Amino acid sequence: MKLQFGLKTVTAVFKFLVGVLIFSWLFAVALIAFAPAEWLLSQARQQGLVHQVSWQGLQGTLASGTAESLSVGQVNLANLSWQLSWPRLLVANLNLHLQLGASSQATENWQANISFMPWGKLNASLQGGELSQVTGTTGMLVGQGMLAGTVTMQGHLKNFKHLSCTNLNGRLQGKLDFVRPLALQLGEVTLEPSCPKADLFAVNLQAHNAGQHLLDLESKANQQSWSFSGTAKVEPDAQLHAILQMLGWRQVSTGNYQGRSSGRF
Repeated sequence: MKLQFGLKTVTAVFKFLVGVLIFSWLFAVALIAFAPAEWLLSQARQQGLVHQVSWQGLQGTLASGTAESLSVGQVNLANLSWQLSWPRLLVANLNLHLQLGASSQATENWQANISFMPWGKLNASLQGGELSQVTGTTGMLVGQGMLAGTVTMQGHLKNFKHLSCTNLNGRLQGKLDFVRPLALQLGEVTLEPSCPKADLFAVNLQAHNAGQHLLDLESKANQQSWSFSGTAKVEPDAQLHAILQMLGWRQVSTGNYQGRSSGRF
C-alpha cells in the first residue's frame, strides 16, 4: 500500500510539473508574440540586440503589424507589414511573412517568406515588386521601376550569426531607372543570385538599354570581403560614358569598358 501510494504521488507530481512547464511555455510564447512591436524593438535596441534601426508609424504586435517606414542601416523600407505564425513558435519553428508596399495589385508589393527550424535550417523566398518602396535613408539612392520574379534560398543559420548557403536560385527582372544620386536609365535589368560556395554569395546583373548600353556585372561577397568585375558596351552618345569614367572603369577600345574592384567589410 505504501509503495503504491508513493508511486501515485510521484506520478501526480510529475504530471503537475509537466503541466506547469507546458503552461509556462505557452504563456511565454503568447506574451512575446502579442507584445507591442514598438516596445519590443525599443527593448531590443536598449539591450544592444539591434543596431541602426529606426521606425515611423509602427503599429501592432510581433505576431501581426505594420510600419509606415522601417530603416535598417542605410536602407529605408516603406509600407511594411508582417504576419508571424505564432502557434509554430510553440514548437520553436519561426514562420514569417513580410510584405513591402500597400498596392492593391499584389504583384507590385515585395513579398518575403522565411522559415527557420530550431536546428538551424533556413528556407526563404523573395518576390519582386516596386522599387519606390526601397530607398536610401539619406535620400541619396532612389530608384524607379519594378522587378518581377522570385528568388529562393535554402541554408543553415548557426548561432543566429553565421549563414551557410546550400542553394540560391531564381531571378528578378524588369525596367530600372535611378533618380538619385545620378539620373540614369539602366533599361531592362536581370538579377540572378547564386551561392557558388556555402559562405560565398554572388549576383550577376545584366542591363540593356537599346541604343545606349549593354552592361554585365558579376559581384561576390562573404563575411569578410567583397569584389566585383564587369564589362560594358556603350554607344557614342550614351549617358553611361561619363559615369563609368568617373568610377574609374578602363576603356579597352571604342565604347568598350572593363571595371573591377574589391574590399573588406
